[in-house]
Amino acid sequence: MIVMLLVALLAACGAQPTAVPTVETTPVPTSQPEPMLTAAPTTAPAAYPAPSQSEIPAYPEPSGVTEAYPPPSGTGEVGPEGPEFTITTPLLVGDMLIEGTGPAGVPIRVIDITFLGQTLGTGTIDQDGAFSVRLGVALEAGHSIGIQLGDLAGTNLNARDFVRGPGYQDIPQIGTIFVQATVDRP
Repeated sequence: MIVMLLVALLAACGAQPTAVPTVETTPVPTSQPEPMLTAAPTTAPAAYPAPSQSEIPAYPEPSGVTEAYPPPSGTGEVGPEGPEFTITTPLLVGDMLIEGTGPAGVPIRVIDITFLGQTLGTGTIDQDGAFSVRLGVALEAGHSIGIQLGDLAGTNLNARDFVRGPGYQDIPQIGTIFVQATVDRP
């Protein structure tokens, strides 16, 4: 192959090619394994010396800084502590009524927490602070039932007054639950 390249190069330069000698090659038998090259064992080079404390330059003091980062705006408060709610227990499989207590005049939703907040019924707490909500479906064993704030339209209530309170829980994808109870078998 090299010889042919030389001939082509000489022809391109205008030289007259002469007879090209023929080289015979002998094939290498494939039954012999190819020799493996192994490196002679070496020792690791010596580690770089660690710099001494006097060789490490210190960071310069910041210049032009006259005051700290500004404090956050707002007070950070989320509203007043909300009222307490209760559910009368035990809740039993097959029950179609949820009873409990809370502040008078507050609209509520009874939800199935186990089913990601499915509404089971709605109602308003009476002037005596009690509620009784009829459910659209019977309660199932092991489900968690909760009370949430209902529709405030037509009331003078503020939802911010029901953000935190005794027993309140903020459950992802459901919202704030005032109180919850688990449905038991009879």
